Amino acid sequence: MAAPVHHETPIEQILGLHDKLKVPEGHKAEVIEGTIIVSPSPSGRHSVIYAMLQRQLDQMMPAHFVVTNTVTLEMTATGERYMPDILVMGRDVLDSDDWLFPADRAELVVEIVSPHNARHDRGTKVRGYAASGVPIYLLVDPIEQAVTLFYEPAGDAYRQVHRVPFGSSIALPDPYHGKIETGSFA
Repeated sequence: MAAPVHHETPIEQILGLHDKLKVPEGHKAEVIEGTIIVSPSPSGRHSVIYAMLQRQLDQMMPAHFVVTNTVTLEMTATGERYMPDILVMGRDVLDSDDWLFPADRAELVVEIVSPHNARHDRGTKVRGYAASGVPIYLLVDPIEQAVTLFYEPAGDAYRQVHRVPFGSSIALPDPYHGKIETGSFA
């Protein structure tokens, strides 16, 4: 009796390519909706928002959490791979030589919208993060001048969605203590 022949599915082929991809310096590669997407370095405005937001998060998070932006998350529910602009994860999880982590080990993710990724950040990634068990997704949208907080994932959506315009503050759920001040994002 002959052994069964294994044929890779298209997503397995894409993930295999992603594993081997040499991304140019200053770029990142993600797998979104069955496609490898390579994005350029962020704009200066994006970088300023990132720095201000990271500073605020550092002040309100438990000591055993780490803020980073260089880790790829595997969306176990969709087979996609996202590299969030900001990721909060337990130090015990990150203290590894791995570069790819299951999304449900993330504590909080942040995406900062830019024109080339707006559709994915506002739609695809909301569904992917929720379905894969990411407890908190913060979407900072300089185009729409708003911040949206998603939490309590249920299926491919979040039960709680709160949106505020730039200039307002938004309170993060436990275990974070404090509010994100968005006035300086405008």
